[in-house]
Amino acid sequence: MIKSGWSEVDITPWLGVPLAGYFNLRKAEEVLDSLKVVSLYIENSENSFVIISCDLCFLDNAFVKEVKSLLKKVSNIKESQIMISTTHTHTGPLTKDFFGQKIDVIYLEMLKEKIVESFLKAQKNASPSNIYFTEGNVEGISFNRRYLMKDGKVITNPKKDNPDIIGPDGPVDRSVGLIKIEREDKESQLILMNFSLHLDTVGGNYVSSDFVGIIREILKKVYGKETYFIYLQGAAGDINHLDPDGRIQTYNLYNRIRIGRVLSGEIIKKLEFAERIENIDLKSLEKKIEINLRFPSFDEIEEAKKISRMKIKKTSNRNITSEDITSNSWETRLFYAEETLRLSKERKKKDEMSIQVLRIGNISFVGIPAEVFTEIGFEIKEKSPFPHTFIVELANGCFGYLPTKEAFKKGGYETKLNSYNRLSSDTEKKVILTSLSLLDKIYS
Repeated sequence: MIKSGWSEVDITPWLGVPLAGYFNLRKAEEVLDSLKVVSLYIENSENSFVIISCDLCFLDNAFVKEVKSLLKKVSNIKESQIMISTTHTHTGPLTKDFFGQKIDVIYLEMLKEKIVESFLKAQKNASPSNIYFTEGNVEGISFNRRYLMKDGKVITNPKKDNPDIIGPDGPVDRSVGLIKIEREDKESQLILMNFSLHLDTVGGNYVSSDFVGIIREILKKVYGKETYFIYLQGAAGDINHLDPDGRIQTYNLYNRIRIGRVLSGEIIKKLEFAERIENIDLKSLEKKIEINLRFPSFDEIEEAKKISRMKIKKTSNRNITSEDITSNSWETRLFYAEETLRLSKERKKKDEMSIQVLRIGNISFVGIPAEVFTEIGFEIKEKSPFPHTFIVELANGCFGYLPTKEAFKKGGYETKLNSYNRLSSDTEKKVILTSLSLLDKIYS
């Protein structure tokens, strides 16, 4: 018998809290919609695990370890049975020191308590349940943001009227994975979706769960207030919502509504044809791999010092945009110089990355603590022994971007060295091989 439980706990911050996701410090000035932590606990007679999703941009590796340790103390669950992920909303509180910006320590302490509360409620609410699966596909809202130029290089988010653009440099995974878990008494249900799209449609100094909050509201209206929603971010490191033809404004509050409605429509349509999963096996495994971290060269450090000394020439105090990164503006050069000088004091050149896999019947989840490129997600899915595999990026921590080895040769924002983004080009192979090895083990 399968027992499942879920819970939703509010983690909306107070105004003034530092926000994550951009190059400059922003502080919350208005709440558009609330942020949630949603936990799904599943058990049978042999195993159990919990999937926790937070409406946040990312979580620090050390923070995740601390929370997992707390969950072990209040329950008999193991670390390998706990997946803590984030939706990657760029309008949530800062949860790790980022580009010289500092966290609100009080918020982080509150967040720990809320995650533990969410888990305990989900575990306590576990009752006999049925699990259903279906999948869909959504066009028109997700695009590869890396563009190949005539000189052979790649630029992230170039201006769409640039005559040197050849076209997108990578694919887009538009598949939608859906799981519905329903209590046998029909009193409550949870809907889980796996999709690949950056949650960065809002901008400004707002607090918002982006289009995930819109989906959550729509599903409650359609199915009732006892309907809960978990969004698991897919391999979206190089995917965003920017229309390549420039037809849709970059930052517009309607974007989150538009995308939320489109995805909700697909969820509602496909769930009508969902099939119940029989003979459900529950398994979980986790493995830590050693990874190499990049470090600036002597010449890069000297150049950074030179630029930093010219700081008085900074033209304005405005925030850095993706267009600045593309055009290599003075603000961008100064930003990267300051980042290089921060890294020059860093001595850690290796670290441990945790790769996690979960199994629910013939569905598998692969948790990777990074912003994963689509090609990497595709390779794991295609070589997985499971008929259905969900990639869950930013699971159990964050190591910045995980590009392909080929992407490092071509350049682009996601490959540029900074304090957030230090993974070396050999990480791709290690992650893929480890993921597939773990999938083989839980499949047999």
